Amino acid sequence: SPMSVSPPRETHASRTLQISSAEIMSVLVMLAALLDATQPMGAGVLAPLWLDGVAVVCLVWALWHARTRNWRAWATPFDGRILAALAIGVLQALPPRASGDGTAGLRQMVACGVCFYALHAGLRGRSRFADLQWRTFALACLLFGVHALLAATSGLAALQADAAKVDAAWSAHHGLAKAMVFVTVLTLGRAAESGSSPAWRVTALIGVLGCLLHAAAGGFGLNPAALGRLDEPLYFSATSVLLLVLFGLVRNAWEIRRACPPEAWRWRAMAGGFTLLALFGLFGETMGGEGVRVLALLAAVTVLAAAPRPADAGAFAPGDEAEEPLARAA
Repeated sequence: SPMSVSPPRETHASRTLQISSAEIMSVLVMLAALLDATQPMGAGVLAPLWLDGVAVVCLVWALWHARTRNWRAWATPFDGRILAALAIGVLQALPPRASGDGTAGLRQMVACGVCFYALHAGLRGRSRFADLQWRTFALACLLFGVHALLAATSGLAALQADAAKVDAAWSAHHGLAKAMVFVTVLTLGRAAESGSSPAWRVTALIGVLGCLLHAAAGGFGLNPAALGRLDEPLYFSATSVLLLVLFGLVRNAWEIRRACPPEAWRWRAMAGGFTLLALFGLFGETMGGEGVRVLALLAAVTVLAAAPRPADAGAFAPGDEAEEPLARAA
């Protein structure tokens, strides 16, 4: 009857709206990091960040969805490790350092944490939405790659100078080069899938060229001597928590690869990208800067959105996707 046909149509329209809004939120988070690097709202450690404002927007967006009003919808497998990282960040920020690195890192962690939980709650259990996140990574790869190509036309010294300005804005160490490598690896994995459009391969090629230019301009800040800092208790603790989070994400991405063979290449790339971030943390520095943190949180949300749901169906609204029993067990 007409009464039985109308509700499914409304549900489909609602899903379409949620897909587009989720993609918009992800792009906003990434653009906030770019604006903080290119158009900061002020100088100094306590200056407002574009990322702070976007974090509030993401939180309002997540609370707007009725499906996030159950507190279980906000829980993640990494809650304990995130709280540990936050506690270590507070200790690193006290007492305030003259450089302000500890305070800047703590502010970035809080803003990224709000974005992470808001996006996760809004996307939880909707594996089809995870595909949209790859467009965000491709956009970042394209922007970073085009910037590297344009800056290099004035010489590698110009690219190195631009990277230094971004490091100062992001409180990072070779942050732009690290972010370039991360999104390029993800885009390469997506481009390697059968049936991917030529645009993916062109974007991946631009990313590879950008990585080569950054490597020639100043490298990626990797130094085996950084392992000597593991003698410092707070640095060791921060590195340990970082590795626990990243290797947990690597395992989840690898499990999704086995559950979704047609998308195996993208999840191999995701696992490889998180492994690269772990190497950056060990041989570069634990704090990767705002840009790397933002991209890492978007990648983490992508993994959790595509992962099989836990058996807490009460946290989801009717109409969510049903997962295969074997996939849920995995």
